[in-house]
Amino acid sequence: MKKTMALVLALVLCLSLTAPAWAEEEEIDSTACGDNLTWALDETTPGACVLTISGTGDMYDFNIDPAPWNDAKDKITAVVIQPGVTSIGYGAFSRFGSLTSVTIPSGIASVGDWALFGSRLTTVTIPEGVVSIGIGALGNCEALTSVSLPSSAASIASYAFFNCSSLADIYYGGTQEQWMTTAIAVDGNEALSRASIHFSDVPAAPGATEAPAAPGAETPAAPAADAAQIPWFPVTLGGQSMDPAAEEYPFLVRNGITYLPLTYYGCLLLGLDASWTQETGLVITDKGTPGEYQSSPLTGDNSGPLETTVADIRITLMGQEIDNQNVEYPFLLFRSITYLPMTWEYVHDLLGCDYAFDSETGLTISRRAT
Repeated sequence: MKKTMALVLALVLCLSLTAPAWAEEEEIDSTACGDNLTWALDETTPGACVLTISGTGDMYDFNIDPAPWNDAKDKITAVVIQPGVTSIGYGAFSRFGSLTSVTIPSGIASVGDWALFGSRLTTVTIPEGVVSIGIGALGNCEALTSVSLPSSAASIASYAFFNCSSLADIYYGGTQEQWMTTAIAVDGNEALSRASIHFSDVPAAPGATEAPAAPGAETPAAPAADAAQIPWFPVTLGGQSMDPAAEEYPFLVRNGITYLPLTYYGCLLLGLDASWTQETGLVITDKGTPGEYQSSPLTGDNSGPLETTVADIRITLMGQEIDNQNVEYPFLLFRSITYLPMTWEYVHDLLGCDYAFDSETGLTISRRAT
């Protein structure tokens, strides 16, 4: 009996000595979201729930384990990231159905994949210093109407702005020339091509938000001599049929000349490049190999006469400076996009494109093989 009691006491003593070690190994800091980051919720204001991230260094990625605040994601209305944080982790605030505000400080270098996917943000400012915006980072933010992007952004990944159907304005911290060098993935970023891009060096919105596309031809006289309108004939650009009536930046006809919108994907389709600086103005050059075209779905109204203005900017087309205020067919501005008059001189001689027009197939434009 004594031996049995001694054995039991020894076992209890052993368990009591080892239990604290086990407990220490299993302890998890539920307030940590980075090696030196913590988080806290504030619900003191009725109807609001603010998530604050503070500390220094990178945020954890949450691609395997959910973020520690995940149970509250449906009620979080605002996220405040304090200075000192250097990244926003993978999926950190994904599918926050009540999130309408996010504060991102300078010092953040990257916005991770799916970081703000599916939120209710209407506007967001990504500060200077951010170098990369990850896959789906702001995807499915259907209420997003404007975004400020830094000149430091070197890459915008696929689907970063997927299904941002309300996005109308992009305020870019750099020049148009810098924007043209940003590595923007084509897949899932159609919203970027539809939005108006406001550059830091462009007072109003001078031109190629995206770059030129194909020029055209001198076409049959439009019904109204001075009124720009949608072409009443088919248009085929680089082998792809266009539907001008359904485009936000459609082909136009004015004074008997077809006008081409100088959008990024239009330029890409014909292998052209457009850049803008205050010193050089708009410069259109040969980029080389054509790329894939993406349309700009209509958000406005293309019916009736369409108001255009003569572009009051310096323009250089294939090395030839255009005196735009004193030419018969000037470059135009429509919806903040520069439009190219598709005359024989510009289209055939300078841009090296072939075009043809007939009553059945309409206007066909393609880049000549070199």
